[in-house]
Amino acid sequence: RDLPPPYGLDAHVRDLLALADQLGLERILLTGHSLGAYVVARLAERHPDRVSGLVLVDGGLPIPGSEGTDLQTFAKALLGPALARLDLTFPSVDAYIEWWSEHPALRDGQARDDDIRAYAEQDLVGEPPELRPSVAVAAVGADAQDLVTLAGSAYRVAVPVTLLVAPRGLQNEPDRPMQPLHLAEDWAALDPERRHVCLVDDVNHYTITLGKGAPAVAEAIAAYAQRAGGN
Repeated sequence: RDLPPPYGLDAHVRDLLALADQLGLERILLTGHSLGAYVVARLAERHPDRVSGLVLVDGGLPIPGSEGTDLQTFAKALLGPALARLDLTFPSVDAYIEWWSEHPALRDGQARDDDIRAYAEQDLVGEPPELRPSVAVAAVGADAQDLVTLAGSAYRVAVPVTLLVAPRGLQNEPDRPMQPLHLAEDWAALDPERRHVCLVDDVNHYTITLGKGAPAVAEAIAAYAQRAGGN
């Protein structure tokens, strides 16, 4: 919340490159979920010499309905409660966990309790009873704009890519996936040697990483690592 601008995908790309340089990593396998998928696709587009492969998790391609819309309206419709929480404060970490546990995509045990707790504990800043999410509202706006204007990076990457897609959306909607399978398959068909798509059954945009979809993500990463180890 307190980090200054500039915001947006290119700022995230610069941060990732700085981290890789600090760690002495010349070429890296990158994995990104949701916004993170757009960030790593952008990095691979602009710096293909630094990327050995990508695992995109329910993100990276243009989001249906984002074209030609008011960005604020689009962000509110897409993110729903996740965006609304930025105007709230919470008396304790447990209260924040309870709030997330009622999210349409996470309720009824769809995500692991320890995953929700780990996220909640690192997200909050401030002191009880005025804890608040650490996300900068201005950064959300810049990222949302880039999701519309820069979402074509995945079509231009020249490295191996696996895209994992969830059949349900950000609020567990069965008819509104963030990355529809048919669009993902059309994308992969443009470069079948390097692009692969996997539908992860019975998950939504959140539980593809916070629930039963996590093993599929781990397997996709491990497959790239194994191939790299054999070269």
